[in-house]
Amino acid sequence: LDTVWERRFGEDCPEEHDLFTMNVEEVFQCQDLSEEEVWVSGVDYTGATSDPLKDYAPRIVEDMNKKNWEDILRFCRVYAHLEAEVEQASLTWVDRLGFDMRVLTRSPPRIMEIRIPFEREALDERDARSLLTMMGQVAWEKERKVAIPVAK
Repeated sequence: LDTVWERRFGEDCPEEHDLFTMNVEEVFQCQDLSEEEVWVSGVDYTGATSDPLKDYAPRIVEDMNKKNWEDILRFCRVYAHLEAEVEQASLTWVDRLGFDMRVLTRSPPRIMEIRIPFEREALDERDARSLLTMMGQVAWEKERKVAIPVAK
């Protein structure tokens, strides 16, 4: 166990009494108060893999909010189909399946949490950025009613 710990974390293993092994039977997952909670089996929990964007998401969110705020507003109108006037919108998270936004509408004044899925699963950071750029371009074209040429 000491060797596995050292390889995985790059440091000496803590004292024996500080380590515990858990046998997970079930996990109760609840993303937030507005979503339905789910019981996950121990087999599914231990077999799960982490999202490939987990280490890059904060930087992607920061870049989008700083450099692509016009696209974020378009996402509200085109993908979330918001008819209320959007006063402020920002990305709050991105993962391989899509992104979350927090939107403040002017009339009626409301704060909303919105989830917008990607067209397909993002494979890595570069792919996620590409999908966001593509969605921004498509939203721009839809708002301007740009006719997309058909290849012959």
